[in-house]
Amino acid sequence: MKTSRCIEISIEREEVCIFRLPINRTTGRCATCGEKTPMLTLEEAEVLTGENLLKLRQLMACGQLHFNENPDGCLWICLISLLSPSRQAE
Repeated sequence: MKTSRCIEISIEREEVCIFRLPINRTTGRCATCGEKTPMLTLEEAEVLTGENLLKLRQLMACGQLHFNENPDGCLWICLISLLSPSRQAE
């Protein structure tokens, strides 16, 4: 009787994303997590993550993506929640 062997190979990889924000970047205190962090527009978050606006809005609606809304209706995304490891695992 012929025996077959199976070899399982697992590869883990870690990615590093480096991006530069202008010195005069808007920073603020996130209303959800309370951290002082750079705040991004929805469009900047879209470029940074590669996600479309609909997906980002869904993440905001279910609380996985923190945001502040200023009086004129502009949304500011919390960079800490955007880069959160728990959100990246999706």
